[in-house]
Amino acid sequence: MFKQAVKKDDCTFLIESNENDIQLEFHIYSDNQIDFQKLTQITQLAPTITYNKGDLIRIGLYRQEYVWGYHTNHIKSFDIEPALIEIMDKINNPETIAKYCKKNGYDIKITIIIREIVDVLAGIHFSKEFIQYCSILGARVDTDILL
Repeated sequence: MFKQAVKKDDCTFLIESNENDIQLEFHIYSDNQIDFQKLTQITQLAPTITYNKGDLIRIGLYRQEYVWGYHTNHIKSFDIEPALIEIMDKINNPETIAKYCKKNGYDIKITIIIREIVDVLAGIHFSKEFIQYCSILGARVDTDILL
């Protein structure tokens, strides 16, 4: 293990290992108003981000939907599996969440963000458990790779 400051674009990362930085974002979103308190109660987890449709992003740009979101910690790894396990452990009642979201017309998206810190890209494969988890939720899965 080593420490090294690495600059990528306009960001400087302090690397404590030679692994990539991986984070997962779990978002429940809708064009219709979301009851953030009820979602927090159902998920049994405080959101790390919420925003309302119409919130200002920057001059002339506004949020297009309501969002309740939970973001995992940044994980150093050559593989996305530790991040997948973390989100499944934190949000561990997918049947209840799926039922509530379907009833209210909410959608679910899980975004996997990989920040390539070294020249070896993190492995991207999904375990059978994660695929079943997403299927129960009816979740869309996106992957963003930041080089």
